[in-house]
Amino acid sequence: MTPLPDCARAKAYPPKSLADIVGHHATVQRLRGRFRRDRHDVPLLLYGPSGVGKMTVARMYAKALLCDTPRGDRSLPCGECVACREFGEHGSRNLDFYLMDSVRHHSVRDLLEHFNVVPHGPRRVVIIDNFDKAHPQFAD
Repeated sequence: MTPLPDCARAKAYPPKSLADIVGHHATVQRLRGRFRRDRHDVPLLLYGPSGVGKMTVARMYAKALLCDTPRGDRSLPCGECVACREFGEHGSRNLDFYLMDSVRHHSVRDLLEHFNVVPHGPRRVVIIDNFDKAHPQFAD
């Protein structure tokens, strides 16, 4: 049997936590360090060419951050709570998770005001895709 290429393997077996991510050791260690220090107040900027896993890393960080009952290592989501179960492969029904495309929205503030967003839990996660293509006003 021929082994799957890395991109096909990642799609066939998507990671369930930061610990499952392969090939981004330094980035994953920095993110896991944020959980050890409980410091999540500084925004993250993940950059690189298309297809290297930026969105996957961001989504696994968000999943761990929003988990209601994390394990001893807070960077590992339980996978069983409501927040984890709602965090599907293509999106989340979690009220504190927003995935937005900067090409379609003028600013994060506009998006949050438009949907009258009120945080549901102790944290709110906004992932901004295509930031490099955003209008200069977006950084407002």
